[in-house]
Amino acid sequence: MRIVLVLGTSSGGVGRHVRTLAHGLTTAGHDVLVAGPPTTQSTFNFTQTGATFAPLPISDRPHPLNDLRTTHTLRKLLGDADIVHAHGLRAGALAALALPSRKVPASTDIEGEEAASTDIGDGGGASTDVEGAGDVSDGMKEEGGASTDIGGGASTNVERAGDVSDGMKGKGGASTDIGGGGRGTAGAESGTGVAAGRPGKPEGGDLSFGGGRRVGLVVTLHNALTAGGVVGAVYGVLERVVARRADRVLVVSPDLGERMRELGARWVGAAVVPAPEIRESGRGAAKVREELGEGAVVLTVARLAQQKGLEVLLEAASGAYPEKVVFVVAGEGPLRGELEERIAAGGLPVRLLGDRGDVGDLLRVAAVYVVPSWWEGQPLTVQEALRAGVPIVGTRVGGIPGMVGDAGLLVPPGDGKAIRDAVVRVLSEPGLAEKLGKAAAERGRRLPTEADAVQAVLRAYARDVAPGELGN
Repeated sequence: MRIVLVLGTSSGGVGRHVRTLAHGLTTAGHDVLVAGPPTTQSTFNFTQTGATFAPLPISDRPHPLNDLRTTHTLRKLLGDADIVHAHGLRAGALAALALPSRKVPASTDIEGEEAASTDIGDGGGASTDVEGAGDVSDGMKEEGGASTDIGGGASTNVERAGDVSDGMKGKGGASTDIGGGGRGTAGAESGTGVAAGRPGKPEGGDLSFGGGRRVGLVVTLHNALTAGGVVGAVYGVLERVVARRADRVLVVSPDLGERMRELGARWVGAAVVPAPEIRESGRGAAKVREELGEGAVVLTVARLAQQKGLEVLLEAASGAYPEKVVFVVAGEGPLRGELEERIAAGGLPVRLLGDRGDVGDLLRVAAVYVVPSWWEGQPLTVQEALRAGVPIVGTRVGGIPGMVGDAGLLVPPGDGKAIRDAVVRVLSEPGLAEKLGKAAAERGRRLPTEADAVQAVLRAYARDVAPGELGN
C-alpha cells in the first residue's frame, strides 16, 4: 500500500509514534511518505526508517491563508495514496479538507438513531469566520447557536463563539486499561478501553481502503481540546470536520472517543501508542544522584506547557515533607521563564533540567514519578515509569487512571495539596512504595509494544474491521 502519514509540529510523543509506524510499515513492505513540518524530520529522522519525507507547514494554531496553502500542497502529495493517516486534530482536519469531495454514509448517533447522510464538499478553501461572543460550550452542537457549514469551499461560520471548553476537556475519572488483559491488547476488553460502548456504525463495506474508489482517511487524536473562547470555537469546528470526514478515528482515551461519537464519527477505535524501550546511559546511580542534589527525587518528565499542570507541581513542592526532597522536571517549553521566576521567588526545591536524553537514568533514581497534567491520553513517560517500576502519583484525567491502575495514587487535577499529600504517603507510609513499585513493573511488562502498534494500524486500515478488533 501507499501510505501517507501526516503530522503537525511535534517534539515528543506524536513524532515518536509516527516514527514507530513509519519504521514498522516500511519494514512490512509498504510505501510510506511522512508529511510534516521540516523540524519534525530534523528531530525524528523519518527517512532513516526507509520512509520518504515531504515538508508540510502545519502550525500549532489555525491560520486561514497558511492553512489554505498547506491544503493545496497536501492535496498534491495525496494523489497516489491508498491510505492517509493523520496524527492530531490540525493535521487530521487539513488532510480531510485536502481529499476529494465525498459523501459521508449515515452514522449511528449516541442514542442509536440513524442520522442522515452528510455531503461535505471539496474543502479547497479552508477558511474560518468566527463572529460574536456567546456561548457554544455544549460541544459545538448545532442547536447551541454554532452554525457550521462545511461545503464546497469549506468555509466555516461560527456565530456567537465564546467558551467552548465544556465537553472538550478530558473528563476526570475516565477509565482506560492499557495492557490489563495481556501484552499488546487494545480495545473493549483491555487495551485503552476506548472501542467499547456505542461505537459508530462501522460502514466497512462502503470504504475503499488499499486501492479502490477513494482514499481511506484515518485520524489519530492524541490530545483533548482544552482551550476556550474563539480558539476553542475554531478547534471545535476542526473536530467536526474530522468526525464527519474520517473513515476511521483512533483515540488515546475514552473521553476523546465519546466526544467523536457525539460529533457524528461513525467508526471510533482505540489507538495503541506505546513508548519505546527505556535506554540508560550506563552511568551509575551515584553519579546521577550527585548531579541532581540531595533528597528523595520526585520526577516529572513533561513539556513546559499549560496542559502539563506544572504550576500545580510548584504548589505541591512548596509544602512541608517528612524528609528532604528535590523535584526534578525534565523537559523544555514556553513556560520556562515563568516557572523559573516562581521557583526563585518561593525558594522551591525544584530543578528544571531541560530536554534530556537520559530519562532512563532519571527514572532509576526516582522515588516517585508525578504527573500533574490537566489532561493526558497515553503518555509515553508514564509508560516508561511503569516499565522502570517507579511508584506514580497522577491526576485522575483522560487515559491516566486505566494506565496507572494499582501502580499509583490518583488525585484531582489542579490540586497541589493532594499531590503533596500523595507524595508524602509514598515516601513515608511503610511498604507503600514497594507495593506500588511492584505493581508498576508488572503493568509495565504487559504494555503494548511498537510491533503491536503497527499491527493495530494495519487492522484499522483493513476494509471491514470493527473498532473492538484492533488489539486482537
